[in-house]
Amino acid sequence: MKVVLQSGTATASGGHLDFVVKDATGNIRDSRCERIDETNQLAELASRVAPKDPTARKLLECYRAALSDPANELVHLFEVWEGIVQDFGGVKTVYIQHGSRLISTNVG
Repeated sequence: MKVVLQSGTATASGGHLDFVVKDATGNIRDSRCERIDETNQLAELASRVAPKDPTARKLLECYRAALSDPANELVHLFEVWEGIVQDFGGVKTVYIQHGSRLISTNVG
């Protein structure tokens, strides 16, 4: 199926919505490829850091639990936040990379 939009708005909910966007100059953005790349980058980083760092290992365990237990996702994500505050208590602002967005939040 091919959908062509000249301009407009689309709304979707549930699961992953993958899209390929090609602009007028031929630049292509493929959200599925970007999502897979981000997942692979996180896995590679985790495989290097987690064996040496108990804090990183705990944060990754909580993150994995959040992904596999949607009913308690916020509980597990709060555990990530608590771990950051506990180990980096002097830090007043935490920056979280979420996809291409950088989110900051005050802690402590």
